[in-house]
Amino acid sequence: MRRQHTTPNAYPAHLLDELLAVLRRESPAGPGAAALRTRSADARAMLAYAAGDTTVDGLLAAAHRGDTVPGIDPYALGELARVIALQDLWPADRPDGLALFELLLRTYPPSRIAPAHQGLHAQLAFAAGNRARAAELVRLYPELPTPIAESLAVDLADPAGPSWLAAFNRLLPAPGLSLAVPGQSLAEPGRSLAEPGRSLAEPGRSLAEPGQSLTEPGRSLAEPGQSLTEPGLWL
Repeated sequence: MRRQHTTPNAYPAHLLDELLAVLRRESPAGPGAAALRTRSADARAMLAYAAGDTTVDGLLAAAHRGDTVPGIDPYALGELARVIALQDLWPADRPDGLALFELLLRTYPPSRIAPAHQGLHAQLAFAAGNRARAAELVRLYPELPTPIAESLAVDLADPAGPSWLAAFNRLLPAPGLSLAVPGQSLAEPGRSLAEPGRSLAEPGRSLAEPGQSLTEPGRSLAEPGQSLTEPGLWL
């Protein structure tokens, strides 16, 4: 038997409406952000209510049965899935979050799903070991955030294949470092690391400024009147 998140109707509707109104003042993601910040399991009841006046356990049961939930709010359901997966309070949370994302995608076309939810759905599928589903979601979602799409392209590519190294190097910001295949130099033959016609050290130039010595004449490394060793103290 699956756990029960909250007693049904434990929170009156007017209280949940007031909480949602306050938390949404800054952003639609406010309720989900508050749930993640506080790690409150009870906040999940508020998110399920926002999705369509339903319960967390009711939505989870529909998700694991393979049902759809017509009329549910797609953004609120995505936020509930995100919170359950990222709170990770119980061992079943990650699978439950993934199941809720699958429920969302069965109910609505990909274009109705928020980009942040698209990205997390694909990441959760990959983390669960379902590489085929992760690759399918990368192709399916039209607004997958670029950093997630690029990272999953590396994760899903064959490390021995010709495209993996180029995909990996694209993750490194310029100027950055680049990996090369064994036996291949990162620098082109005959090319110096310095700019053309310029040496890394200019001839006749010291590290000191012109006319200035690294130590001033007549000045010791010790302060005036002070020895480098105190009397009676051996180094």
